[in-house]
Amino acid sequence: MALFLARTIYNPRPDEAGPYLPDPADLCDTGRFPSETALRTHLLNAFIPAAFRPHSIHPAPWTSARAEHILRKVARHLERRRHGTVDIAWWELRYALPAPVLAAVIGSVVGLFTLVLSTAGRAAWLLGDYYFPFLGDCGVHCDNPVGKWLRGFGVFPNFLAVVLPIPLADHAYPPEDWWLLFLDWPTGVASASIYIALGFIVGGVARLGSRSVPARRLRWSFNLRTLALGLLCSLTTGVFVGLGYGRLAGLSWATIALSICTITTGLTALSADARTAASPITLLREDQRSFAQILLVPVIAGSLFLGPGIALGHTGTDEYLALSDHLVFLGSGFGFWVGCILGLALALNRTASGRFILIRLYLILFWRMPWNVLAFLDDAHRNRGVLRQVGSVYQFRHVDLQRHLATPDATPPASPAANAPPPSTNPPS
Repeated sequence: MALFLARTIYNPRPDEAGPYLPDPADLCDTGRFPSETALRTHLLNAFIPAAFRPHSIHPAPWTSARAEHILRKVARHLERRRHGTVDIAWWELRYALPAPVLAAVIGSVVGLFTLVLSTAGRAAWLLGDYYFPFLGDCGVHCDNPVGKWLRGFGVFPNFLAVVLPIPLADHAYPPEDWWLLFLDWPTGVASASIYIALGFIVGGVARLGSRSVPARRLRWSFNLRTLALGLLCSLTTGVFVGLGYGRLAGLSWATIALSICTITTGLTALSADARTAASPITLLREDQRSFAQILLVPVIAGSLFLGPGIALGHTGTDEYLALSDHLVFLGSGFGFWVGCILGLALALNRTASGRFILIRLYLILFWRMPWNVLAFLDDAHRNRGVLRQVGSVYQFRHVDLQRHLATPDATPPASPAANAPPPSTNPPS
């Protein structure tokens, strides 16, 4: 290992010829290096700055100091969070955050997404009334299928206003005052806690089928327990709605509840085999495809199938309300609203890339990691020789280097290789 480190530090590459490289004669100074341990420590300290020296063939968008900071964070993560493992797996970077914190982040993301969708529906509702007040309560949405569909986004906020003893603002905002939607009930800051709580509930249910390894492709998985829970939920919904609004409404909403439970409990993905994957990026792309599939299935099902069901159930609750295309479009918009929230919660919890998206924000803030994490790791492997690739994971070139970087007091002194200016492209005279 010492020979490899010394060659990287003192052997100039073709584009590094110049007077700024360290002198290998320094290694013979017994005053600076009185023992083998001191010499080895010096080589380990100088290796990262030397590996990330600026050169013209493979320029790096990050400095050697930043790269060393990131690699120290990665090494400490492996030693402390992953109990000394040598595998740098992108899907295991989520362990950089404690599980309760990551679950809270996912719940907050789903809650904020719910708030944004509800605000959009409320905005479509109010802006339509502002521009076309003469058309009655539904405004332009009575004649516009897209408007009717967008109106479905506002079903849940208006439902909250009816159920909770808080008066609903009975006025329409002009376009220049759109920001008031974020202050008004039921889409403003006063109701944000309700949407956040809803996000935590949906995220918690979706987390029951969460996975810790990358996914390969979509699949449906059922067992007796999930089937029993789905049927119990459907039966309970049908009975309560049927007692209050009749058999037709009960049957309709029981079917809707069964559909939602089926998607929530049965939609999952096959685990990929990390040992046989060609590269980390291949594994990431397979998992990202699964993320998109899990996200789209509830959205499509909610828009195409729940819409007519919701319209039928809504018609059954009111004897004076006839089934019409207005209710179908309205129900489809609400089904899309439900599908987006459910799909996002399932995708974030049941694929590794979902949580990888969120954990990257933490890595940027606290590890100074670039957004493209795999690009940094691949550069450290291909162009710097700091890491090596073993299947779908990366490893430090030597385990001693990993342990050295993970040591808190292993702060290297200033190195001529680290402070050297970029090499000149002109040959020395």
